Amino acid sequence: MKSEIRNLKSERNPKSERRNRSLTHIRFRISNLGFFSGFVLLISVFLSAVAALAAPVSRIQPAQLNEVHWTRGFWADEFELCRTQMVPAMWRLMEGTNYTQFFHNFEIAAGLAEGRSRGASFNDGDFYKWLEAASATLAVTNDLALEKTIEKVIHVLEQAQRADGYLNTPTLIRIRGGDTNAAPFSD
Repeated sequence: MKSEIRNLKSERNPKSERRNRSLTHIRFRISNLGFFSGFVLLISVFLSAVAALAAPVSRIQPAQLNEVHWTRGFWADEFELCRTQMVPAMWRLMEGTNYTQFFHNFEIAAGLAEGRSRGASFNDGDFYKWLEAASATLAVTNDLALEKTIEKVIHVLEQAQRADGYLNTPTLIRIRGGDTNAAPFSD
């Protein structure tokens, strides 16, 4: 025999019902605020662009990376930490083959080394992020050792990349190894 227990409306907790109604109200207000702030941002960007076009003497020009330098304070400290610690430490990780391999996958894809692809499917993307950070650091500091490392990386990337622009190391390594099922642009 199946028994069913139901709370009568008079037995329900009125505080919990009020709380649920107020949470729904808060969610609605937050979503309206998000839409409104996004709309205001869009309008302000549009008006700024129109104003810049209308006034020929106030053309906005972006500053180049090497034209602006943090000299002191929070951002100067953060940039120095990035330059001296983060970029070099990440290069040691990217260059190594202990736990995973990043740069070595590109060397294998270029035919400069033997082996198989190792690491997560997003290793190539993480390597490009490091290269972007290193390039931005180089643009500001003109560090010769960093420039030499970046030039080495670019040389290997050029050799690994196909003529049609395709560059996905796991697929290219499988093709180089004779895998006939490895299909570019299907990853």
